[in-house]
Amino acid sequence: MGKVLGCLVALLMIQLQAGSVAAQSSFKNVAGGIWSTGLSPTPVVLTPSTGGTLAAQVDTHYALIKIPAGCSGAHCQETSTAGDVYGPNAYVVLGPNGTYPLDGTWTVLNNANSSWIGPRADQRDPIVGNPDYDNAEVFGSDTDFYVYRTTFNLTALGLDHATAAINLSWLSDNDANAQRTLFSHIRLCSISSPTDPVCPANTAVPNSGNAGQFAPDLTTVNITSGFKPGLMALDFIVYNEFLPAGHNASGLNVLINSATSGSLPLLNVTLGGTGTGTVSSDLAGIACPTDCAQGYLAGTQVTLTATATGNSIFTGWLGGSCSGTSTTCTVTVNGDVNVTATFAAAGTVATLDVDASAPVGTYNALTDGLLIIRWMFGLTGNALISNAVSPGAQRATATAIADYLTNIKPKLDADGNGSVDALTDGLLIIRRLFGLSGTALTNNAIGPGATRNAAEIETYLQGLMP
Repeated sequence: MGKVLGCLVALLMIQLQAGSVAAQSSFKNVAGGIWSTGLSPTPVVLTPSTGGTLAAQVDTHYALIKIPAGCSGAHCQETSTAGDVYGPNAYVVLGPNGTYPLDGTWTVLNNANSSWIGPRADQRDPIVGNPDYDNAEVFGSDTDFYVYRTTFNLTALGLDHATAAINLSWLSDNDANAQRTLFSHIRLCSISSPTDPVCPANTAVPNSGNAGQFAPDLTTVNITSGFKPGLMALDFIVYNEFLPAGHNASGLNVLINSATSGSLPLLNVTLGGTGTGTVSSDLAGIACPTDCAQGYLAGTQVTLTATATGNSIFTGWLGGSCSGTSTTCTVTVNGDVNVTATFAAAGTVATLDVDASAPVGTYNALTDGLLIIRWMFGLTGNALISNAVSPGAQRATATAIADYLTNIKPKLDADGNGSVDALTDGLLIIRRLFGLSGTALTNNAIGPGATRNAAEIETYLQGLMP
């Protein structure tokens, strides 16, 4: 029997552990996330224009932020217009038959998931293309490189950089310079603006080279480290070897297979009570009731401010280590945190005379205490008030009593731990209404994280019985 019980416990623990794994969210091909090349924001694969209109071919998710030193002249022009130098746009490349690569001998072509982009859209052979300039000859250098940049912001997406991972496949033309001493690769770094300089060499992603334009398949790269909060750049460093003449195309093809991350710890704010009010945060994110949830980096301290509106008053905080009636509360977001700010109609006074019995100030464990503990257990309607309302009480209906208790709920946190619980706060209240004090009042009835000791609890509850 003991072995069977042990196996059942072990199985339960495995199930609990499996259930506790944080859900992963995708930031692949979404606004603010990471994109495959050649996609429009929809996402739909862009189609190269055959009419010379380059605007329709711009890949808005990738920018050509650097061209090789010495890049000038016809071999460094986006169009036949003199001085129309490469960048910052990256274009879906147009080959002889509207596809890339140009000569049709390379295996990896444009498809529904990604397309080749380059510094110039029209890289056709002059025989089939525009004869005004050498379309097929893209500037090459054996000492310097092109840089295609795409940016993403996990923090803005509410995602945790510490759990991020990108799996991508890519090829570039070329994969190295002619001497094969310098290789195309990927860099990952934090930036303050999309136009910041190229990520430094020490941010290169390990093993991020590719097999080159003649490879039959894209080269897969896993990125599992180097992620930071805020705006980040993924820079694709692409060499295009120097050729004296002829077809010297240049391009980049990136397929994002997956991009996932766990969510940031979430701060959730709820407005409680029958009154009205707002809660705002010192850091961007919370402006409740419009925006009541925001993800923050673990360890972030957020100060919340409650403001009553209309003919209402603020009656207190609950949750997230918040308690009391100060209009501000500072929360440390180490995991998901739920905070409630309660607002009641002006004139609401918190006492333990729940049914407002006569004479005023009559506190009874078998009426007020019973109503409180039933309400804390979630009872409503007749189940809440049956045989628990004093004769002649001014607050006698289930709705009126439930509304009153909701409005003063923060005050019912007898042990000051930021939550209201029937088996701790409820028990403390009904014991006090029975006249118990000292150990008899608090024994096995103080909740975890309590900020009041036995003497303070007795004094606090006495203050609710003026």
